Amino acid sequence: MSSKTQHIISTKAYQKIILHAVKHPFTTVNGVLLGKYSAGNSEEVTVTDAIPLFHHWTTLTPMLEVGLQQVDIYAAHHKIRIVGYYHANENINDKSLPAFGSKIVSKIRESFTDAIALIIQNTKLSLDSPEVAILVTLSILLFDFLNSSPAE
Repeated sequence: MSSKTQHIISTKAYQKIILHAVKHPFTTVNGVLLGKYSAGNSEEVTVTDAIPLFHHWTTLTPMLEVGLQQVDIYAAHHKIRIVGYYHANENINDKSLPAFGSKIVSKIRESFTDAIALIIQNTKLSLDSPEVAILVTLSILLFDFLNSSPAE
């Protein structure tokens, strides 16, 4: 991974991640991030979408393999790629990436070395909290709320 790579997340992707966590507040949720990589003066990964995977399984299962294969097919069809993983723990105060989440990120990094992992901060999933509700665990992330609309 290049230390100069910046990750930008679209409003659409951020909203899908947060809505997945809010819909299932008492369970672990996870999914993958889709986007594009561009090289130039500055390397940039733009996360354009988030695909929810699970909201009850917390282990590596054959269903995960099938889910990732389906997402790979979808991404290839839309000329994008899997660029990361997101995770929300069922414990409201837990901000760690569990072992199975790390394994999923490692698998994604086999084909895309600039992949990131996002952890949802459950304590910030409130209308009263104006703060961004995700933590980046493996890279630098910039939020691009100006260049994308929720209707995308």
